[in-house]
Amino acid sequence: MAKKIVTPAQYKNLINNYNQQVRKYNTEVKGNIDNYNREVKKAEQEINRGIQKYNTEVRRYNASQASRRTITASLGYFNSSRSFISINTSAEMRTTTSALATHYTDLDRFSQMNGLTDPLFTDLPAQETDNGLQLYNSLAGVNSGDYLNPGSLRLSLIEQILQPLSSELAQRWRGALFSLNPSNPDAARHFCTSVREVFIQIINLNAPDDRVKVMNPNCELHNGRPVRKERINYLLRRRDMLNGSLSNFIDADVANVLTLFDDLNTGTHGLSGRYDIQQLLKIKKRAEDSITFLLALI
Repeated sequence: MAKKIVTPAQYKNLINNYNQQVRKYNTEVKGNIDNYNREVKKAEQEINRGIQKYNTEVRRYNASQASRRTITASLGYFNSSRSFISINTSAEMRTTTSALATHYTDLDRFSQMNGLTDPLFTDLPAQETDNGLQLYNSLAGVNSGDYLNPGSLRLSLIEQILQPLSSELAQRWRGALFSLNPSNPDAARHFCTSVREVFIQIINLNAPDDRVKVMNPNCELHNGRPVRKERINYLLRRRDMLNGSLSNFIDADVANVLTLFDDLNTGTHGLSGRYDIQQLLKIKKRAEDSITFLLALI
């Protein structure tokens, strides 16, 4: 049989075809390897997300348990002061602080039963409740509470947070912070005079009369204007978070803060206005965190 002669051109084509087949094979192999690696990476990411989610839940659970222990301890001191007469606390302050703790218990129970993890239902209310209890205990002289760094008395990010909402409110907060000086015998009164207006305006600016009435034509009014609870419900409805337990807690929290402002502003209780540095720090923290809580509703 005659041997088939391959011309140089044919040989070159054969080599090219072979190389193309090799490249095609390598591309397919590489594609399969890449697909496998992507699936492995995807599986690893899903596993990592699961681990992160688990760790987050563990941290959140541990934090919530720690918060409950702290609140329980603060509540114990609060209850022990029932018969204690203080020149720096009023009966109304005690009543609103007690109501705050009661509504927090209701909200915490509701959140646990429904597996809620939103900070508006969990972390922030816990912080508000503990702040309220610790401040009352400190003013009443039954327990000084957590030690706060004195260097933080004049430090705050609230002004920067308020600026986009209202430059006037940001300026009021700056003035309030400036007055909060241990050498100022009226530090607490001057601070609360300014912050009270900031607090009220945050609610009114974001829940104006006309919009509250449009959303709920049957809302409760006082002197023709929606009451505070209706404004709170408006803010919650706007975020599709209206809930009785949360609404009641926020209303109780606001009532407690406003009672504090009113008490310290009037200066009618004994040595009102003369507070030590830790008490001033707790007054500031109570106001600061409450403003943060309100802004979280917007």
